[in-house]
Amino acid sequence: MRLLTQWIAVLLASGLLASASAQRTNLEPGLDGDQPVPAVTFEWTSPGVLPTHYAITVDSSGRTAYLSDEMGPGEEKETQTGAPYLLDFVISNGTAQRIFALARQAGYFNGDFENEGHRPGEAAFKTFRYSEGAPDWWGHWTQGVRNETTFDYTDNSVIQQLATLFEQLAATVQLGRRLDYLHRTDPAALAKELEQANALADQRQLPELPAIAESLLSIADDSGLPPPTRQGARSLLALAER
Repeated sequence: MRLLTQWIAVLLASGLLASASAQRTNLEPGLDGDQPVPAVTFEWTSPGVLPTHYAITVDSSGRTAYLSDEMGPGEEKETQTGAPYLLDFVISNGTAQRIFALARQAGYFNGDFENEGHRPGEAAFKTFRYSEGAPDWWGHWTQGVRNETTFDYTDNSVIQQLATLFEQLAATVQLGRRLDYLHRTDPAALAKELEQANALADQRQLPELPAIAESLLSIADDSGLPPPTRQGARSLLALAER
């Protein structure tokens, strides 16, 4: 279950994440000069859902890394190399501040938040980690605070809020990847995906849309697509600029 987070730690420490990603950000939570930079990581795994694993790390400045395995059957041929999907970007100050405020309210995950009386049929195991200090090449945190908690269900309202926020961030990134794939392969399905995405965005369930602005711009500028499809992308871009 820790494999994805170890990948993130190794890539952040080595600087490989920025080169693997199409984005320009170089996310290296660890040390800013001599001062430790706090980072919150959320890891999600469920064997019955695609992607089956993903992890997101956010540092206190808003720099963010997303890592996951394959998206689904339609993309398996493109991801059979075994390399994870990587994206780094910067979230807004408001979202970053909310993440760290909730982490602080949760005692920086120093405790057991599992509700032992609840076992859903399709469990999605979730892990929060709070860390300060730079990782070494093998993903071990060498200094500063490091707390971790894992659960499938919790009745702690703060942990619930934070998990929902990270799941919505993941949904935004995963949307961008689906849009890229459908843009290449299935224009009709792309139109439907954009329609659904706009409905979710109107309900504020797709935060940090600037993270997928490049995908949206590619669709909006494609003169070979029907005007309603291009407009769907433009609508999301307008929301991203707010």
